[in-house]
Amino acid sequence: MAEAAAREGHLVSFLDLMFQPDHIPAIEAGLRRGSPDVIGLSVRNLDNNDMQAPVSFVTELMEIIRVTRRISSAPIVLGGPAVGVIPGPLLDCTQASFAILGDGEVAFPALLRAMENGSRLHEVPRLGWLENGRYRVSTNGPCELSHFAMMPPFERWLNLKAYRSANATIPIQSKRGCPFPCIYCTYSISEGREYRLAPPEEVAQALVHLSSQGYRDIEFVDNVFNAPYDHALAICDRLAQTRHKLRLITVELNPAFVDRSLLKAMENAGFVGVGVTAESAADAALAGLRKGYTRAEVEKAAAAVRGKIPGMIVISNRKEIVIKFSRNVRDPY
Repeated sequence: MAEAAAREGHLVSFLDLMFQPDHIPAIEAGLRRGSPDVIGLSVRNLDNNDMQAPVSFVTELMEIIRVTRRISSAPIVLGGPAVGVIPGPLLDCTQASFAILGDGEVAFPALLRAMENGSRLHEVPRLGWLENGRYRVSTNGPCELSHFAMMPPFERWLNLKAYRSANATIPIQSKRGCPFPCIYCTYSISEGREYRLAPPEEVAQALVHLSSQGYRDIEFVDNVFNAPYDHALAICDRLAQTRHKLRLITVELNPAFVDRSLLKAMENAGFVGVGVTAESAADAALAGLRKGYTRAEVEKAAAAVRGKIPGMIVISNRKEIVIKFSRNVRDPY
């Protein structure tokens, strides 16, 4: 979002709270130093997904907003995956000005333009706000997946040394949108059900650029990497033609679309580790979860993993089939 706003000509100050030992003084100092006209807050998760020891991150968000409001009266814009799940209630409890529901690197600059030009809010794609206490949302459809979102200049905004010391990977998306109806998942809500696919050539170009900048460990963070299947194969085939020095991983393979051809293509593309997420091998449970695949397809995926693919080590547990390609001895995974 910072890069997207800067490309539109805005003066942007970015505060990363990841490694702040005490985030309140950091927020206060950042606000006083920047005197912002608009404040954007990114919210990744609503809670910690732990039923035995639940923690609501909304409480922390409201604390951040209270601190922000003590110093600045600028409009607050909420964004991030969590916001797309329950935008109305979040706006109501935080009293933030707007909620970005779609692809933020497109919608956020569009909102800034509308605020500058006095345009109508409904012209901003996938925007939510409160009007006379009632939740409103713009009718414009999903945005296109922008190329530069795949490879913003991370070093411009982040302390990369701190992230590398924590063994963090560089994230990349080759698509957004999820058509699968899994009953527990929020991807189809936060990203929409329609695919926005990045062209395989652009994905390859992004990775080659990252490789040239000295990055090494890249994670595909697509909600499901191997769906659509042909798109995943095309990306792997294109990457196999490049001379990158990256170690690629993904932990989101749908077992319905796992076969030896895909695994071999991923190895040739530079993947050193992948995970096949299988929540169950019982047809009744899979049907109840609306996973869209069956026990037979889980077994077929397991057979593909066990197949004779050169340089592959298989590690399994009850939840996932994890594949590690051993051809790279420096693989930290």
